[in-house]
Amino acid sequence: MRNLTILTCLGLVLFVASSGCGSDGANGGGGTGGASGTGGSTGGTGGGAGGGGTGGSVEQMCTLPRDCDDDEPCTIERCNDRICSYDFLADETVCAGSTGLSACLAGECPPIWASCENEAASDGDFCESSQDTTRLGRCSSGACEISPCELALDCWDGNLCTKDICDGSSGECSHPIADDGTMCELLTNKQCIEGVCVQPPPE
Repeated sequence: MRNLTILTCLGLVLFVASSGCGSDGANGGGGTGGASGTGGSTGGTGGGAGGGGTGGSVEQMCTLPRDCDDDEPCTIERCNDRICSYDFLADETVCAGSTGLSACLAGECPPIWASCENEAASDGDFCESSQDTTRLGRCSSGACEISPCELALDCWDGNLCTKDICDGSSGECSHPIADDGTMCELLTNKQCIEGVCVQPPPE
């Protein structure tokens, strides 16, 4: 902006000889004061809010919720005032992820790898351990390692008729049976009865 002010002043010198440059210089100072740098900073803040759309709304024009489809099974798409917004499904909601059945965590359906040797697996991903089939491990340098649980998903046993509970104080998993009536196979409408997934009797 300062360079532009100097060039403006020099341009005026060609037309106003010696009288205008001093006062135009003062106006140039005003131009510096009006630097859009401040406005640019504000715009930057707005951009940050846009990034926060992963937890709420994004600047995507829409007419219907389906226009906001993000291909994420653990979000609910909404269209309000032509702007897309997203609600997260509750943690532990069963979801179909890229590797098969999983459970929602912070709005995402994380992969559960059968083997951490899969080239798509990353350190920290959930994995099926051959050491303990009643819970998940975490990938570390190509191996599936078991450590004290931190999340309920660490205790995932793949059985929809049990609850997966992590005791944060001991790091141990437990699996009490799910409440009767818990849906366990949506396509066939099966429900959990005394911890077993069965077809409910006709009413």
